Amino acid sequence: MASPREIDILRRARSSPFGQNILRSIRYSEGTDLGKDPYKVMFGGGTFNDLSRHPDTVVSTDRYSSAAAGAYQFLPTTWNNVASALNLKDFGREAQDLGALKLVRDRLLPIGGLATLEKEGLSPRVAARLAPEWASFPTEKGVSFYGQPVKKLADIQKVYGQQAATPVVTTSTQKPPSTSPGERQTQSSQGTPRSDSLKFAQMMLLQNLMQPKANITTQFMRGFLEPLPIAGSFMSIMPSLFQ
Repeated sequence: MASPREIDILRRARSSPFGQNILRSIRYSEGTDLGKDPYKVMFGGGTFNDLSRHPDTVVSTDRYSSAAAGAYQFLPTTWNNVASALNLKDFGREAQDLGALKLVRDRLLPIGGLATLEKEGLSPRVAARLAPEWASFPTEKGVSFYGQPVKKLADIQKVYGQQAATPVVTTSTQKPPSTSPGERQTQSSQGTPRSDSLKFAQMMLLQNLMQPKANITTQFMRGFLEPLPIAGSFMSIMPSLFQ
């Protein structure tokens, strides 16, 4: 018999979004959600009315025979074990939900139980763990564990409420340059504090300072009155000599 703690875990899961998601996904995968009341569906698509117990009736189709019944297609032996473990008194909707969640939890315990389902959703490894319990769930190879018809994982994931995992593309946050390399080179040249013209003027001044005083004023004034390659006064040039 299940412990009170397990019952509480299953009831909390049933009232949680991830619990409802996995229950809905199983009903979809097993095909019981097509009728008015999935909890009354028998194998093959027929229905039953008495929810006080499992119908335990074998139904045969062209290829298979089974006594599976309910929203989650419990086999009689499976249901008896679950009902006994959880002390379930009927085959009602809450009982079927709790029974299905116990099967899910038991299958997922090796990888973390329901906490893994809540964290990962219906990931490939979660679905593969459930494949031995529900033949319509795909293994990691995408086939039925029992060789029966199987749903595509992407379709079940959509019903679960998630999209199939896609590769994450990392993009750079650096903004692309707004100008071409040629334009940046031109801007850099224009913005250089010591242009060729300025260097020429500075060199002229140094030569004047190194000559005798008698020639400084005359040559400097001649150079000052002649068109210089740059605009600006002597005062604007001198500070740059000491930079």
